[in-house]
Amino acid sequence: MKFLLLLSLIALVSALPPPSESIDKRAESFVCPSGATKCQTRFKKASLDIEVKDQYSLGKIYGDDGKELPVYIVNIDGQSPGNACNAQKFIVNNYNNDNYFNKDGYIVLARGSGYDRDQVLRGYSCSSSSYQRDEFPPNSANSIMEKVTDISVLCITASDNEIDGCNLSRFFTGTAAKKATGSSQCVTNDNTHYHPNQASSTPRNFQIEQGEKFAVVINTKNSNGCKAYT
Repeated sequence: MKFLLLLSLIALVSALPPPSESIDKRAESFVCPSGATKCQTRFKKASLDIEVKDQYSLGKIYGDDGKELPVYIVNIDGQSPGNACNAQKFIVNNYNNDNYFNKDGYIVLARGSGYDRDQVLRGYSCSSSSYQRDEFPPNSANSIMEKVTDISVLCITASDNEIDGCNLSRFFTGTAAKKATGSSQCVTNDNTHYHPNQASSTPRNFQIEQGEKFAVVINTKNSNGCKAYT
């Protein structure tokens, strides 16, 4: 009798629909498909294992018009690895769209919002209250996206989201950010020298204007292979 009851329970469970899938539990590895050379090239270009002190050693990055671009480093302090994972996910999902990369394979965005957060995040949920939905490109830099579905969304820890969001804001603000004190400084990132294509003795002294383009690289240090977000 017990055996028959067990079989009935197994059959009942098997017939149930699968549970709804939250984006932080999807089995995504954020790696390029086998044989996708363009993806592998662009993934490698963007993903760097760096320290804050190494940012000035990055080579110059140019737009297709030949002008040198400001460079934003996702997870620059190694304290927002979830954002780094989401940026890598963006590359894997969009590597075939040349409009999101320069001719050298770097991600190039522009300041400005083309889609509001409600449009981007609609339908996504996180399984834990300690997680937040992150967008890449961020809302303040998604103006060049051709489709809202090209924007990558991932559930990451709330602290990661807050730190990288604050650092991006300081990047846009330029040297005005050096006046910030306390918690408004995000972490220890010194934004008086935040342009990695210049020597530390010649800080970038103007803000990123609306519509201005900038390149993006990703600090993968401390990302732990994105295991926490898959």
